[in-house]
Amino acid sequence: MDVTEDNWMSQAMSNVDRYLNRGGESQGDKPQLLKGTQLLNTIGIAMGLPIRNPADWTHEEFVQAENGNLCFFVGTSLEAIQAIVDMIIYCCDGDSENFITVLPVELYFQDKLYELPIFRVSRYKDSHRYYVDNAGRYYKSFDDWYNNNKLPPGLMLYPYRLVLSAKSNGRANCYYAKTPSDRADSKTARAVDTTTAVVGIGSSVGLLFASGGLAAPLVIAGVASAAWGTGRVSYQLVDRASHGEKINPFTDSQSRMLWLGVAANIASFGAMGATMRLSSMAARAKDISSTFRLVTNIANGTNLTLSTVAILNTTIHMILHKDELTKMDVLFHLASVAFWTKGVFSYKTSGAIIRDAQNQVFNQIYKELPPEQRKELAQVREVVQNDVSLLRQFYSASQSNISIQEFSNFLVEAMHYSDSLQSLSPEQIEAFASLRGYLRDDLNLISGLQRYSEEHNLNRQDTLNQILNMWRENINSGNVQQSDIRLSAGTIIMGRAPPIDIQRMPELSAPMIRFVGQHLSQIDTSSTSQWSISRLLTLQGHGLFTLCPITGIAPTGHSVVILNNHLHISIFTLSTLPAADCQTIFRRIGELRNCNRSGDIPRDISNLCVRDNRWRFEVHRNESVQWMNGCVNDPSLSNLTRIVNSNLLPHEKDRLYTFKANSTLFKVELYMNKMMQFVSAMEPRNISEIVAYSEFVIARVEETIPSVEKDLLEGRKTLPRGKKKSVWLREEASKEVFQDVDALKQKLEDLKTLVNDNNMVGVETVEKGLSDDRLVQAIRSKQIKFGGKISAAYHIFKHATDPPSDYVNQANRTMRSSSSTYTVSVGQEGDTRIISFSDENGSCIVLEKDGRVLLCSFRATGRS
Repeated sequence: MDVTEDNWMSQAMSNVDRYLNRGGESQGDKPQLLKGTQLLNTIGIAMGLPIRNPADWTHEEFVQAENGNLCFFVGTSLEAIQAIVDMIIYCCDGDSENFITVLPVELYFQDKLYELPIFRVSRYKDSHRYYVDNAGRYYKSFDDWYNNNKLPPGLMLYPYRLVLSAKSNGRANCYYAKTPSDRADSKTARAVDTTTAVVGIGSSVGLLFASGGLAAPLVIAGVASAAWGTGRVSYQLVDRASHGEKINPFTDSQSRMLWLGVAANIASFGAMGATMRLSSMAARAKDISSTFRLVTNIANGTNLTLSTVAILNTTIHMILHKDELTKMDVLFHLASVAFWTKGVFSYKTSGAIIRDAQNQVFNQIYKELPPEQRKELAQVREVVQNDVSLLRQFYSASQSNISIQEFSNFLVEAMHYSDSLQSLSPEQIEAFASLRGYLRDDLNLISGLQRYSEEHNLNRQDTLNQILNMWRENINSGNVQQSDIRLSAGTIIMGRAPPIDIQRMPELSAPMIRFVGQHLSQIDTSSTSQWSISRLLTLQGHGLFTLCPITGIAPTGHSVVILNNHLHISIFTLSTLPAADCQTIFRRIGELRNCNRSGDIPRDISNLCVRDNRWRFEVHRNESVQWMNGCVNDPSLSNLTRIVNSNLLPHEKDRLYTFKANSTLFKVELYMNKMMQFVSAMEPRNISEIVAYSEFVIARVEETIPSVEKDLLEGRKTLPRGKKKSVWLREEASKEVFQDVDALKQKLEDLKTLVNDNNMVGVETVEKGLSDDRLVQAIRSKQIKFGGKISAAYHIFKHATDPPSDYVNQANRTMRSSSSTYTVSVGQEGDTRIISFSDENGSCIVLEKDGRVLLCSFRATGRS
């Protein structure tokens, strides 16, 4: 692999990282108990040797392969592997089943990067460990290998002390050094360097000559020769042959090492042909397509982590491309991923894999349904007798943002109504065909019949009778009306939705048209201007509607959509994200199922949405309100309970989420009831004031902790036996704070007076709709203040400046500083912009909504 001197190490470290997570996260160093064909295949894949063609297998060999008992290597490849196996058995006192860990060694030589395996072996997990390299040489310890390995002159990077472990950043702990032959005291390096450029193997003919014919199978496979770059190892092979020394790699260890160096290089980096390129791709676990991940998971019987929709899409892709899955392609993928997952080396035909995939999809679908509906869907499957056709219908439904449960219910109901049709009169059947032809949407037809049946408490037969009678009457009276769709100046207008340019109609996906018809056509006229078809089309290009369904419109905020019932967010906010982030968010949220707790949200999407962008999923908001209800669940706190149970706005729920996180961080449960009693007495008017009063108390308790700790150190207080110090300190500090509630109230009143005297509260306005840069200019031209007295008092206490009276002035100096930098982001609801300023004196956050500008917080440099 060609690399430059500047980036060889980063590439090598990335290679080692893959081994760190081989078999699972941070499981790479965990040994496997291997023997027989599983050991042979593991070694062969690790060394990158050519795999035999399944097209040449006998029936008996196919049976062995399906049972995981067939070695995928033959001929010289197998002999080379067997030489390593023999050395492993020798090191382990003759045992054929031993603990094996595959460790990568990365060699950088003449602008090329080579990856060679070394096998750490032991008879028992706690017995002496030996290291066997790809040459079949063994070493008694890391130091033995470090000083005596026969790698050619160059740089080597390897897991530190040949142990795969992670550093604090999650990357593999690696070390690099010169190879022994390249160190200052090495005689080998000088001997080889004299003729490095003289002899090289540049063709398959040269390889055949140097290896005595042993490389013939590789040449037949269409693989060009390569060596350790341009000549050192090649020279040694030719030199040994010219002087009559043994070059048989299976009787002479040094020749074997040299020959395997050539062979490994060919298999890994000189690969040619579709199957070899496929193997190279499969060796990089993160690059394997979801299609082949599914192939391997099904073939190896491992658990699937993809969602039902993802498995469905993947299976359909496999069905459509089944003719492209050659036996060799499938084998390469199965073998490569079995190696990286530490799975079983078994083989299945593409037809068997697809049949298993079909069953797997239906098993996943059944899991999402209640027991009774599972049985009924199984009956549908039995009646249809065509899994491929059914799966394609499920796939089409998912493309239209129709859930698995909804479509399963549709199929079951359709089966029942099909049974009911058998008893209708010919005139009714004709009317049913007319109704179905007019609607052109079987899903709406069946769901409509079902709703009518439930509303009027009718069985299916009676429902059909009534609906069809009404339909025939409407046809005869001419009362059937077309949908509320009209043309105007080259655009199509559906209801109250924004106009759609006729020329752009082909760009709209079916789910987006459904969204416009079902949701935007019904919006309030005053909200129409918030929506933009062109913006929705851009987001569609990133995966909205296709990867992630929109399940509704939120009544609050600025063009807020509901993503898959989990996240309420404005399309304006989504439009500010990089395309890659959008695609990731849409894909991952589209895959979410049954997230009833915040802990059900996968960490990667939680990090991207919650940590990086400060958005809140609905489950976060609901949990925060439930938690706050628990905090005020006391008859004496009825004024707080009334506020918490009012119709809270999204930003108020988000405020509770942040407060809940801070309360957990500072162990506020130790004094929560006393704090709520204090807050209740202050008669807050809304959630913002409840939180501001509460966080004032928290800051007061945290401020008192150092004095309590000083009393402990100087002997005035004693830590009770068995009591955790951090908990005890907060308990004692809170006791001191609430010992004199009047003093606590007076402190707050003093702060409010300070806020009043220094004119820290007031709303400034700017022109609405300014660009980000012009908005910043307008902010810098004004004196920005807090929106409320309580919030101001809390902030100047928690992030006090010197003097506290200068808090707002210092914040504004940071905003106006010529050296200050700023960033502008859009809030989750799309109607607020958050502007962050920062310079050497501190950082502050300002909010703008509808031209109203408020100071949110300021933290001077050096303050926590």
